[in-house]
Amino acid sequence: MHRDNVNRLQRPAAPVPPPRPYTVFMLLQAQPDWQALPREQREALCDDALMQVYNRFAAVRLRWHDASAFHGRCTDVLVWETTDLPEYHEAVATLRRHAFLDRQHFALLDVITTIPDGWREYAWETGMGDLSAVPQPA
Repeated sequence: MHRDNVNRLQRPAAPVPPPRPYTVFMLLQAQPDWQALPREQREALCDDALMQVYNRFAAVRLRWHDASAFHGRCTDVLVWETTDLPEYHEAVATLRRHAFLDRQHFALLDVITTIPDGWREYAWETGMGDLSAVPQPA
């Protein structure tokens, strides 16, 4: 069979699914050493640490939420969003090496990794639903 005929007989490539979005909630508890720092020093440490993430990891979005008025143990929540888990891993490692997230400043209580609308994706993968209903990241 001629080579051109073989190429025409090949199946078209399957469409590449969009990258899977992940949202990760990192629950922190501020330690007495953090609370003892002057507000200006806390803000400077926080700004420097967050800018390292913002400037180095384009596929990672990070937001910091104050939870101290609403939770007994958890004082702060870092909300990470990404479609690139290896880059997220590097961003977390960078933040953990920074004085901001030092053990004397914050205790890491829990990390909760989620998939937005994961139940719909599961339904589609198992033939029980339609993935087109799953919102995609902007």
